[in-house]
Amino acid sequence: MPLFGRKKHAEAIQTARCDEHGPCRALAGITVADLPDRLGMLITPADPALGPDPVVQPFEGDLVIVLCVKGGQGQDGVTDALVIPEHLANQWSVTRDDLWGWAHANLAREQVNRQTFKADGGDSLHVVNGMGWPGAAQVLRVEAAFDLPLPHGAVVTLPTSNVVCGVPIRTAASLNKIPFLIQLTGELRTPDSGPFGTDMYWYIDGELENLNARLQDGQDARMRVSTRFKTMMESLPSQ
Repeated sequence: MPLFGRKKHAEAIQTARCDEHGPCRALAGITVADLPDRLGMLITPADPALGPDPVVQPFEGDLVIVLCVKGGQGQDGVTDALVIPEHLANQWSVTRDDLWGWAHANLAREQVNRQTFKADGGDSLHVVNGMGWPGAAQVLRVEAAFDLPLPHGAVVTLPTSNVVCGVPIRTAASLNKIPFLIQLTGELRTPDSGPFGTDMYWYIDGELENLNARLQDGQDARMRVSTRFKTMMESLPSQ
């Protein structure tokens, strides 16, 4: 379902203006052979600036995953993003599943900066940010982003559109790092972070679950979690 609703008259008006719209002209000139290498994903606020009918998937709250074609690199070193609208996506005669699949595969090609900080008890904090392309979508592939196996998953946050933070879950003691992760996320937020940074997720087997985690009295974390998460917690070794 398009993000802002899909009305036939609005789509017809948008299509009629495509010849006058720079991004649409640029997308119309891209061949299907070019697509697999140029598709990308952004996690971004659901905003009218994305256009009336962007190809999106829901993420969480006010955030969506938007499908883009990567353009040229600007003077700031950041690659331009051309948001794909629904009214142009059919020109390539490719299924939406294939488009999303190619974009997801391209996450592995993006340059990222990885930092790992050792914590007590053998745990570690991981921070990943994109270089030239916003890195928040790396949260969709945390094992690869953190470069380690995650049999119990990880608790992760998105302080900004470019940063993924997380603590791999090794033992029950790993969950004691959640208050610190919440505090760090707040410190990494920027004035334009918007809806980023307010939620914590459990990443497991390619899926994300909101843990509804909040600090109480500035120290203790309170969470409302699923039965699946509770079962995982009960199975963890104590240390």
